[in-house]
Amino acid sequence: MKLTKAQIEYLSQRLTMAWGYVKLKADGDEITLRVERAKSLRYRIVVYINGEWKGAWVSGKNSHPEQKWLNKRKNYLYSPTAMKKWEKLLGKREAAKMQKEYFSYDLSFASGKAALQHINRVATEVTILATDDLGGCEIEPATETA
Repeated sequence: MKLTKAQIEYLSQRLTMAWGYVKLKADGDEITLRVERAKSLRYRIVVYINGEWKGAWVSGKNSHPEQKWLNKRKNYLYSPTAMKKWEKLLGKREAAKMQKEYFSYDLSFASGKAALQHINRVATEVTILATDDLGGCEIEPATETA
């Protein structure tokens, strides 16, 4: 059974808080989505498969079964500005022959909703194992006192 829209919404709320996590069981793999700090004030959702991640999964050169859970990225050998320069020098046809695309895999997602939707799309069966212990903790808006 796949995740419902309500479950995805609930789990993505769990992943909006700093250091939140969600554990899922998908197609026999235990997938942990954890909010971790990427830069000074930027957080990303990092994917752990069976409690680990390996650098070998990131490269698109070799195929690994764990790559289906990761964020697939398409990259190009030359940037668009470099391609315009090559088109001026060689012409469009020759420049197009030079451009190559390659794929890499990112261990993180920008948001929890994107990660959950990706896992729900690729998996045949997904079940929720655990979430963080924060419960329904809502922060009250500050009120001004005179």
